[in-house]
Amino acid sequence: MKKYLAVLLFNSPFLLASSFDDCLNLTAHVRFSEPNGFVEYDDVDWRKALPICEKAVAENPNNFKALYSLSRVYSRQFDELEDQELMEKMNDYIEKSYRAGFKHAAWVLAIGYYESQEWDQAMYWLDLSGKDGNVNAINEKARWLFDSKEAYPNKNYREAEKTLKSAVNSDNKYIHFNLASLHYYDKYEMLDYKLALKHFKKAASLGNIRTSKTIFS
Repeated sequence: MKKYLAVLLFNSPFLLASSFDDCLNLTAHVRFSEPNGFVEYDDVDWRKALPICEKAVAENPNNFKALYSLSRVYSRQFDELEDQELMEKMNDYIEKSYRAGFKHAAWVLAIGYYESQEWDQAMYWLDLSGKDGNVNAINEKARWLFDSKEAYPNKNYREAEKTLKSAVNSDNKYIHFNLASLHYYDKYEMLDYKLALKHFKKAASLGNIRTSKTIFS
């Protein structure tokens, strides 16, 4: 009996917690927070998590949770050490997590490359995010293409219109507001007040409070 109990105790999940579980406990993103919750980015302790998450990836090389968790560790390490090699590692593991099935990673890469002004990479990943069904990515692409406040240099108003129209049935208030704006302001050379009003009304019905300010300003 004692021997049997010893075997049960030794094989207890509490004693055999895997590096994968330990890694997630230290780094889990909100999008895969079950069952043990998530860790805020600023709370990721890279020194503690690095060896654990590297082991988790070595043991689970195709698991997007492990891959993305390791990317968060490298990101936090980069914040402190500012070593470009760490940034490259971070992007590499974000991309690997995408290839392994974590579609949100495309959006993360797009924004990251945008911030570093690597325009081709930024647009490549933003397009992938949109194709994966992220309507926010479709709207963001359009904004890059037409909004003067956006740093993206390759403006193309017609392409922005085409991009927004691809998601016009999504009931996204920003899609309709931006599509209306393209046809409301003459600087975009697509004046069509009737069409603009249609989409402003749709945006308002979906909760966009900027619509009335734009129409009556």
